[in-house]
Amino acid sequence: MKNLNDLIGNLRERFTNPFFFSFICSWSIINWKIIIALIWFGPDQFSKSGDYSIFKFIEQNTTTSTSFWYPILLALIYTFLNPILKNIIIAFYTWSSKWGEKWNLKILKEGYISINKYMKLRSENEKQSLELMQIIQNESVYIDNFNRLQNDKNTLQQSYNDLRSENFISIDFIQKLNNIKLLNGTWEKTYISLENNIESESVTIEEGKYYIQRPTANKIHVFNIFDFYFDNKNQKLFFIKELVQNERANKPKEEYFLVNRLHFEGNDILVGTENLNRVQYKRR
Repeated sequence: MKNLNDLIGNLRERFTNPFFFSFICSWSIINWKIIIALIWFGPDQFSKSGDYSIFKFIEQNTTTSTSFWYPILLALIYTFLNPILKNIIIAFYTWSSKWGEKWNLKILKEGYISINKYMKLRSENEKQSLELMQIIQNESVYIDNFNRLQNDKNTLQQSYNDLRSENFISIDFIQKLNNIKLLNGTWEKTYISLENNIESESVTIEEGKYYIQRPTANKIHVFNIFDFYFDNKNQKLFFIKELVQNERANKPKEEYFLVNRLHFEGNDILVGTENLNRVQYKRR
């Protein structure tokens, strides 16, 4: 199988060789009678021509010159002249095309325009056409990106609306989640006193300042709030109340800082502990 493939490869290489192919064509043209006899002649035709077999016919119609020298001479001439003739034909076609373009321009423009200028204008036109095609392609990409971003925006908006619907939290409330202003307002505080009595007082919180409304005076600044933190997921918040300096007289040090751990019950009620004591804030 390998030898057969090698043989086929060698034959293919020889038949595709320009000189070998030219020799076969030349031999076929010079010895055309033998080709016709091999294809169409039968025993009767050979008898009529005075020959008894195909071999006798070939012998009578071939010579050394017609079988070798004339075909090889024509093959050499064709092999060497063919590239030259081909280039001459291409050059003539190119010259004819340019001459035709110049002639057409003279007729259409009623004047003369240099071929260099024409070629420059045509080159610029082709460049502008390519730029226009690029712009159209880029515009298509931009449109696709815009549509994709618009779809993403719509998806995010729908997710946001779903979350708001699930949590029942207003947009105003969401904006205040991580801001101490969440506590701003007037509250009714209920707590257990040192005597274990349940008492209440009116409280106002403004920007982290904690005021108590006492019956004998206006609201009094008693505490400052710091370390505020709100856990939105669990609706819990944490902050520390620090007693202001002018309120610390006659107060035990353990009351200087009050730690509040609270959680929302609805939007207006906070329930939890203050220094581990039960406390409730209800917005008024």
